[in-house]
Amino acid sequence: MSMPRTVKITCPSCGRESDFVIWDSINTMLDPETKQAVRDGSLFEFTCSHCNETTTVNYSFLYHQMEDHMMIHCAMTEENRKDFLKIMHNNKNDLMPGDNAEKYLIRSVLTLNETREKLHIFDAGLDDRMIELCKFIILSKLIREDNLNPEDTELYYFRDDNKNYVQIIHNHEPYGVTEINDEFYQGMEERFGTGLPDIRKSEEVIDRNWALRSIRAATKN
Repeated sequence: MSMPRTVKITCPSCGRESDFVIWDSINTMLDPETKQAVRDGSLFEFTCSHCNETTTVNYSFLYHQMEDHMMIHCAMTEENRKDFLKIMHNNKNDLMPGDNAEKYLIRSVLTLNETREKLHIFDAGLDDRMIELCKFIILSKLIREDNLNPEDTELYYFRDDNKNYVQIIHNHEPYGVTEINDEFYQGMEERFGTGLPDIRKSEEVIDRNWALRSIRAATKN
């Protein structure tokens, strides 16, 4: 079920309060308009009723695309993530009755940008594990050739004109864009894909750390 609720938000510009609807849980089958609003970020845009200043409100929520058996949990904190994963592991069959539990693709991320990225990856019919591996290779090259600090560098997948790209953000500023072409993506599949479980049986946290562990494990073999 969807769980919207109205809260008071203090405008960072004028300091006055206005109402804002946040969604603790989003079910796109029950509220189909939220499907695109999450992807384009408009669901999280707060516009002050007093000064009309617009800002993004970040909060934890569960995105449930029931029609495609997919859940993405935006945790915001590691503690929140641990709590969600504990509940999911202990009560998965109760939360998704019947044989639906085995059908579900479940991910837990820490930011709104990561949530939207996962959706764009799955919308494109891609495996987020292969994308994370591609991003790790790109990041390694940036560290080696451009001397970028990985802690200050973020990479996000996006798709444009039927091609796959990664947006590079360094120190919160756009740094560049690089393409993930078919050869690059398929190379990751050939190297790592055969040793991985079905995407719907994968672990829930697929990120840079997961990619690092996977590459280290493959290097040892």
